[in-house]
Amino acid sequence: MGGDGGVIPKNRRYLRGAGAAEKTGNVSVVDATNDPKVLKEERSRAMKVCALSGKPLILKQTKIVVCPLGRLYNKESVVEALLMRKKKNKDARLDHIRGLKDLHDVRFHTIPKSSEDTQLVAACPIRGSELNGHIPAVVLVPGNPDTVNVVSDRALKELGEEVILGEYGPAEEKIKLFPIGEELEEIKTRVMATILSQKSSKKKDKKKRKRDDAAASPEAKAIQPTVPVPQTVD
Repeated sequence: MGGDGGVIPKNRRYLRGAGAAEKTGNVSVVDATNDPKVLKEERSRAMKVCALSGKPLILKQTKIVVCPLGRLYNKESVVEALLMRKKKNKDARLDHIRGLKDLHDVRFHTIPKSSEDTQLVAACPIRGSELNGHIPAVVLVPGNPDTVNVVSDRALKELGEEVILGEYGPAEEKIKLFPIGEELEEIKTRVMATILSQKSSKKKDKKKRKRDDAAASPEAKAIQPTVPVPQTVD
């Protein structure tokens, strides 16, 4: 099922321990906190709800996307917010998102929460461990559209990029889910620097086009000084 969060990998040799799962807790990712309990709750909640709307991310039903900061969104909610941003005041929560090009589809491998609970939860397709916000994981962008594209950091390190990308790639970039603290600040700084650089470049290009257009206009040509042609004396 392409792109709806319930894709199962084609190659079963990279799907081990699919029954293993870890417990989740519950509550939107905070940028930084010194309270381990609060952080644990926030990271758990980040896997379950849209970072913008707070609505549940229902696997196999919700179209999920990730932003450059590793936050998950209900695609419909964030696209609607981006459209509204063009009409109204800016939404500070979306400052790091230029548009749809900064949102990437997320396709989770899913497993039942437990033998007694059939609720589906996201899991690493290789190790089978539940991706509950506490296990470091990355989104392979764009990934193979026919397979999942989220794997745990540990699986990536154990099998190596060549093997992982051969099964789940290609990956032009790897976006880490829910980075925190200094790591998050570094990513934010890099992302915002890129955005500001592009805005500055666009402004310069726009000014240059205006100058070129003004110089090429009939009015500008009409007021250009004429150079007298020297006359020869016979």
